[in-house]
Amino acid sequence: RHGRTQTVEIFLAIWNVHVQRHPVSGRVVSTKAVKGEYRMAFDDAAGEDNTRVTTVYATKKGRIELVQVAGWVARRVECWVKAGDPAVQGVRMGIIHMGSQCRVTMPATAKILVKPGDRVAGGLTPIARFGRGG
Repeated sequence: RHGRTQTVEIFLAIWNVHVQRHPVSGRVVSTKAVKGEYRMAFDDAAGEDNTRVTTVYATKKGRIELVQVAGWVARRVECWVKAGDPAVQGVRMGIIHMGSQCRVTMPATAKILVKPGDRVAGGLTPIARFGRGG
């Protein structure tokens, strides 16, 4: 947790599927690509230092941010959406080639449903739940 937000980091090994899906339904507010390092994706600094694309969503539950993070092997991130696009939860929105990390930042009021070490499947595993009105 970081004040009023919290982040779930999902490490993708080279044998995992590397397509990302919209984590929520709403509207894409912005996307921003940042050139950076190519640290190992499981390195704590990778999410802040590596090449990445940040997609910001406006939703009924607040601002949600998805960061596609390149890794040591995976050096190319593709984001297929742009500002103004509608977002439907579970629909493909990008890919990170090979192994990498995704970070989903959401309001602190969300109840995180996963814990460190859990295995998740894109489009199938809920990582958080929002309460009524929050």
